[in-house]
Amino acid sequence: MHLKRRMCIVVCMAVCALVGAPGVLNAQTPDAYTTATQGNLVDEWSSFGPGEGIMTNDLVKEKIVEYLGGLKETRLLVLATSYDDMPITTVAEFTLDPDTMTLYGLHEVDTEKLIHMLYNPNVCFNYNEEYGGFGDVHGIQIKGTAEVIDGSDPEFERILLEVAPYEHYQDQIGLPLDAIRAMLAGMMQAAKVTITDAIIMSSHFKEEGYRTYQQWLRGVKLSTITATPGNANVALAWTTEAESDLSGFNVYRAASGGDYEIINSTLIAATGSAAAGADYTYTDDTAMNFIEYSYMIGSVDAAGDETMHGPVTAMPSWFYIFYGR
Repeated sequence: MHLKRRMCIVVCMAVCALVGAPGVLNAQTPDAYTTATQGNLVDEWSSFGPGEGIMTNDLVKEKIVEYLGGLKETRLLVLATSYDDMPITTVAEFTLDPDTMTLYGLHEVDTEKLIHMLYNPNVCFNYNEEYGGFGDVHGIQIKGTAEVIDGSDPEFERILLEVAPYEHYQDQIGLPLDAIRAMLAGMMQAAKVTITDAIIMSSHFKEEGYRTYQQWLRGVKLSTITATPGNANVALAWTTEAESDLSGFNVYRAASGGDYEIINSTLIAATGSAAAGADYTYTDDTAMNFIEYSYMIGSVDAAGDETMHGPVTAMPSWFYIFYGR
């Protein structure tokens, strides 16, 4: 069903830098993971009991594509970025690649939003139809990680040919398409945003037997990672808030600024679900005392793609014989 959509510009704060005490990663996840919205998503809500009325990840994806369209289409989105404690919002056209759930935008070189992305790739989008009150809501909040692609990069040419509807410039300036691509490569940069999770809300969902709020996830959402040092060992623990199409986890370690290497012998199986996450632990018994280690957790989805989380650091010591661990 195609709907006439109008943009309701909403001030939307970008996802800021991850903060926390040494050895602890606190993934700040505003809006989608507040108590109120989490209740809308999975807990007892309206006529639904806990875990009821939740769409599959694939169905939520279909609903998002209905709103945002696909290749060679654009939607006007509110984009929020943040760098050095200075968030900005802007309205820009983006195209969704439904196969990879990636958003692409073409922008003038070195605009403020692109500079923000270079220093802080965490971004946020908002797309809304005109707000009609709590009983008439239709929109999407999107979070993702951004990459800035220069016009000289072969990926920029692929984006023009396969994704972005650059062809409409031909009606405006009358040049051949290859000349237009060359012109854009000299004037523009592309923003490539990999969607990590999205909350879609529609009053129509209740008519289909579902909750008004639904969530699409790419693999997993981690809330915390901790690294606790001991005597010649480090105990790692992490918690997920929700999981979807997730196979499991790998643990990576780097010593004193060196390269990361995987240290688990087999994949740590995922045990959570889209409605509820899970707690995981892994002990690095090969660590040596008085060496500072950095750890990252790699989440592996059903397709075999891996997303890195962290890092967290810890230094084992024989002192922990006396002080615990």
